[in-house]
Amino acid sequence: MDKQNIKFPVFVGHVFKQEQFDDLRAALDKAFSKVDFIQLVYADTARFQGALFPKIMRLIDSSMFCIFDISEQNTNVFLELGYALGRGKLCVPIIRAGATVPSDIAGLERLSYSSYKELTRVIKGKVQGFIQLALGTVGRLKKIADIEFLRYLSKHKGGQEVDVDAMKIALRTHNISGLDVDETVKLWLSEGFMADQNGKITLTPLGEDFTLKMLKDWPKQKKGSRANQPA
Repeated sequence: MDKQNIKFPVFVGHVFKQEQFDDLRAALDKAFSKVDFIQLVYADTARFQGALFPKIMRLIDSSMFCIFDISEQNTNVFLELGYALGRGKLCVPIIRAGATVPSDIAGLERLSYSSYKELTRVIKGKVQGFIQLALGTVGRLKKIADIEFLRYLSKHKGGQEVDVDAMKIALRTHNISGLDVDETVKLWLSEGFMADQNGKITLTPLGEDFTLKMLKDWPKQKKGSRANQPA
């Protein structure tokens, strides 16, 4: 696997108009320009085959978190938002200043922007908070990027054997069970971050690179932090 393939998708839902294709996407690209392990994905860029909404469901399911522009009150966007909420995804609704908020979702926290330049600035300032909140949710991403798991692996080099039993003992003090460790190792094996050499688990160069990159970007994560939420 190429190191450049270390990407977590973030699904963006918006009405299909030229302004959003050109300006909204450009604004979000700028907001995430410094986070090289995140890839913004859209319904029309999905490579999955078949009907559109099942493809969108798969994009949402695989995303770290989701962003929805609700400015236009588009039924398709609301459907996508509802699905993402139902799947327990961290959802970031954004809305243009002055746009009407439907009563059904008026209780959702959201980000307001008066210009695309402002949208870039606001999102950029909250990206790390979104990532931290997404990592705090239960699911595949939490297991693959658990901060204590990463800290333990940071002591290893690519190709070096990882003593899984010793790791279970070490991480027990961080309230991480042996079952969680086993499931995480299984996920890392499937992603190519670890390798099984005749029953011996080793960290691959890709896993070493991923570990160091994650720790560099989130050195001060705090469990249960509610900082930088949508407001």
